[in-house]
Amino acid sequence: MPVLLNFGVTSSAQLDHSVVHIAHIAEHTVSGSEQITMASSELARLGENLRTLVSQFKT
Repeated sequence: MPVLLNFGVTSSAQLDHSVVHIAHIAEHTVSGSEQITMASSELARLGENLRTLVSQFKT
């Protein structure tokens, strides 16, 4: 749901709705950041495991 900014008279209900919507977007942003952090850590772990396996075949 898009947030419409009305630079005229804003009712308290409109303001409350906008603040709640912004808070909801912020929660999703935090959740996405946490998922990226976990995926990045897992990718680093897998990369290290791959490096270890490849090094076993080097002469």
